[in-house]
Amino acid sequence: MHHWARQPDLAPVMTPLFAWMVERNVEELARSVRLVADACLREGILDMTGSSDPEERSHVDVLSWVLMELRSPGARRRLGEYHTPPHMCELVGNLASGGSLPPPGEIILEPTGGTGGVFRATAQHVRAQGGDPADYEWWLVEIDPLAAAAAAANSIVWGLGRRVVIACGDIVRDPQVAERVASTRTELRAERDTILKKIATIEAVRRVKEIVDRRAEKYGA
Repeated sequence: MHHWARQPDLAPVMTPLFAWMVERNVEELARSVRLVADACLREGILDMTGSSDPEERSHVDVLSWVLMELRSPGARRRLGEYHTPPHMCELVGNLASGGSLPPPGEIILEPTGGTGGVFRATAQHVRAQGGDPADYEWWLVEIDPLAAAAAAANSIVWGLGRRVVIACGDIVRDPQVAERVASTRTELRAERDTILKKIATIEAVRRVKEIVDRRAEKYGA
């Protein structure tokens, strides 16, 4: 809820991460999710992703490794999915910026972004140069819905800011896919504002009702 309120435009692309919640056997799936979550916590996932400092949370792309390990070699070959190793991401990030800090407001585009490994490395490079990743626009296109969802989640973990566009599509067949997704940001944020106002109104009514009920009990009305 917190992250949706901050960045509602990422919610549509993150849907594959939560699709299990509407499956028929959701109780059984929930138990499996709980077991996986418990195992991750035991093995120290929060050591990599739990810091309040986004730089500390950006040393590794955990979801990339999870996605690659959970998919069979045959599935990876069929998808053509081979995520860029971290050291290569760092090299690409440095080369893309020319070794210097990009000017604020620049769009950093990854047309075949996977889970966002190059973004992670570039954001760390920006921080090393004294910059703030939130000063830039981060646009990523990825054809695999689950990888795109992971990239959206990673953009939050890595503190890329609110100007993030994650588009799920084939940029070769649809070169304007990122622009179309970016154009929906204003509409989605307006929808978010409307929903939050309604929630605030409902909460205010609930509190008034509680006050009235307490007074009625006190005075025996």
